[in-house]
Amino acid sequence: MKRMPVVSAMLPLVLVALLAPALADDTDTSQPSDQQKKQVTVEKTVTGPNGKTATKNVAVTKDGNTVTRDATVTGPNGKPVTSQDTWTRDGNTVNHQGTTTGPNGGTWTRESQTTHEGNTTTRTATRTAPNGAATTTTTTRQGQARKPRPHPRPHAH
Repeated sequence: MKRMPVVSAMLPLVLVALLAPALADDTDTSQPSDQQKKQVTVEKTVTGPNGKTATKNVAVTKDGNTVTRDATVTGPNGKPVTSQDTWTRDGNTVNHQGTTTGPNGGTWTRESQTTHEGNTTTRTATRTAPNGAATTTTTTRQGQARKPRPHPRPHAH
């Protein structure tokens, strides 16, 4: 199953591509709702050297200032792992809520709030394991945001 990390590595790229517009300042609400809703679906199947397959189905939807992600990964023994995540932007704040249900029925929950004020970004996150143990972290970063990467422009012919 050495190919599975390659498949898993593609998902963050899709998610970042959809979240980037959600993190931009979207103050113009005069756009039609058809153009505000976008969806990307990824379905992957990987066959290991022993002939067993693993599948991954992911749907990411952006609707206004909300991004949702639903994913199911089924391992080579047929046991699924499902996750649902929602990110909502309200001004300078992004709220995230998510749950993951493991192959044996255990549920992990995640929630976080990221706020950007001036040159300060603060993120508070809580993760809760199936046994009820919770971990809360707060991170504060000051300074300018990371310089955006240049995007190549198509050449006019």
